[in-house]
Amino acid sequence: MLKAVRILIAAFAMASLAVAPAAAQSSTTTTLACTDSGPVGAQYPPRCPAPQAENTQVEAGGSVRVTGQCPVPNSSVRFVLRPGDTALATATTSATGAYDVQVPIPSNTAPGNYQIVVICSTGPERTVNVQVLGAGQTRATTTTTAAVGAGALPRTGTETITMAAGGAVLVGLGAAAVIATRRRRQPTA
Repeated sequence: MLKAVRILIAAFAMASLAVAPAAAQSSTTTTLACTDSGPVGAQYPPRCPAPQAENTQVEAGGSVRVTGQCPVPNSSVRFVLRPGDTALATATTSATGAYDVQVPIPSNTAPGNYQIVVICSTGPERTVNVQVLGAGQTRATTTTTAAVGAGALPRTGTETITMAAGGAVLVGLGAAAVIATRRRRQPTA
């Protein structure tokens, strides 16, 4: 009986070592305004809205108003024109991670289709399509929303794989302890 108790104690100790790192990891959270990826702590922030651009048809030397939200509040956000990787603007997000920036288009930009790339300090790059107009082209006011990732639903729930694995280990060790105890109790003939 004493040996079975020792086995159970050892099983609990091993299971706690396997589960403890996951529990410690989930207890440290970073306050994010929104997220572009998987879960962050017990409560998941909403998905970051895709950046929006007003007046996506712009003349060279003009500007495009770009609004959106980065995951980290009070952080840096950069705007780059592609192709060409031309730096356009840099701004700091608000206390909620939001930005609202008039992004200038260089006056020497050739007419054509471009992307304004929004680069937050964390998270993936996001793009908004713009068309730089040449002389004599007409301009129409439009609003464009760029999408990142699949699906717009927030992720809810918890990661249970570590807990399930710890439980399976405990059940297996408990079964082994019961079998060992029963074999020990059986009288030998």
